[in-house]
Amino acid sequence: MNNSFYVLLKRNSLSMFPIVLLILLLSIIFQINISLILQFIISSFLIILGVTFYLVGFDLSYPKVSDRITHVLIKKKNIIYILGICLFLGCMVSLFAKEIIEVSNMKFSLLVLLSFSIGFFFMLSIFRILTKTNFKIYLIISYIVIFILMIKSDFLVVPFALDRAALGTGAVSAPFLLTLGMSFSKRNRKVNKEYTSFGILGLSAVGPIIVFLILGIYSNVNFAVNNLSLFKSILYLFFSLIPIVIVYFIFLRFDLKRYKKEIKEVLRGFLYVFLGIVLSFLGANYGCLPMASIIGEKLSLISFPIILLIGGILGFLIPKIEPSFVFLMEYVNLVTSEGIKEKFLEFFLCLGVAFSFLITIVIVYYHLNIIEFLITSFFLAILIAFFTPNTFLSIAFDSLGAVIGTISSSFFLPFLVSLSKGFEGITILNTFGFLAFIGIVPVIFLELAGFIYEQEINMHDYNHFDDRIVDYD
Repeated sequence: MNNSFYVLLKRNSLSMFPIVLLILLLSIIFQINISLILQFIISSFLIILGVTFYLVGFDLSYPKVSDRITHVLIKKKNIIYILGICLFLGCMVSLFAKEIIEVSNMKFSLLVLLSFSIGFFFMLSIFRILTKTNFKIYLIISYIVIFILMIKSDFLVVPFALDRAALGTGAVSAPFLLTLGMSFSKRNRKVNKEYTSFGILGLSAVGPIIVFLILGIYSNVNFAVNNLSLFKSILYLFFSLIPIVIVYFIFLRFDLKRYKKEIKEVLRGFLYVFLGIVLSFLGANYGCLPMASIIGEKLSLISFPIILLIGGILGFLIPKIEPSFVFLMEYVNLVTSEGIKEKFLEFFLCLGVAFSFLITIVIVYYHLNIIEFLITSFFLAILIAFFTPNTFLSIAFDSLGAVIGTISSSFFLPFLVSLSKGFEGITILNTFGFLAFIGIVPVIFLELAGFIYEQEINMHDYNHFDDRIVDYD
């Protein structure tokens, strides 16, 4: 293991420590079973190791694979060919994603449709980078389409559709799409700071939302999420890496002897990524989910202000150990060469999650309608987009799915369901829409943070890339 592994391990341990401390304190107060406490502690170690392996694996593999692909594509000097390959790559990397398998209920037509929607908007993102057009234009037009479809669609479908924003930001696909975009950006001469690879995940999230809204209007699809078994989940996580590996070897032209050292490093990186995702997934399901359920159940018996306080603290802390969130922060550091301070972004995003989680508790407690809050929040996010600096706007919408990944959803939803059981008048809580709401509020917070940071952005070229082209023999 290199030094970066231990640096990341220490950082992730420090991020997890306050969560463990708070949960242990609550466990003692509520006299929770010791076996469940031990289960949570073990799962915490699994998550720490998982996030660390995931980030180390990303550094070893994804940038090299992306540079290899863009090196070959750019040499073609044919934008139609490049966009066609990007559409194919976006589709293939999403096809076996665990989240898409679960939501498609193994229906091949829906599976292909969702994968194609992500691939299409990824292709659109690459087109934006290559033609140096403004992310804001694409975002606003996309959400105008979404709002029109919302009006036509059954309002019961809207929360489910908006929850699907995270489908385009999977733990396997997100790093690949982002690094591919970054590689195109740095090879694109005289790149402007407004036309970088930020915003790829923000646009990729649009595809699945539009698909389900259209299906809600024209089809009688049964909207549900059928969770896979542990074995199948791990199997599909493995399958989702296979297309990236195959594409890498194709663009390497199968010259195995010539690039033996690089191949070993890339394959080791993919192994770490897979191991990291599996460990994080196991940790989330083995310890976080049952602990969140019991904590939510116990908290429902105490005073409401204390519930809000504890909920807010948990909402602030949990994203810091979410693999997709941690990766996004690392990615921003990498692209901006630490021009945009990670702690600044992390604070506002975590504050946004804490605030949104507080509001969801209020919604559950007072039996309010999540749809009204959800639509208002998305509308407000797009309205503020007109006035937000482009860099912050694109990072903000990239974070939409990143803050509601495996660990966050494994904690927030069971917590809310168990909490609702103790509140008078609630029998079964329909959780559709809550994840989307928890995801969109941090976007608004980061958009507002853009106003605070705008002065410094204008003084520094944060999106300056190294203009040196990576030359391959």
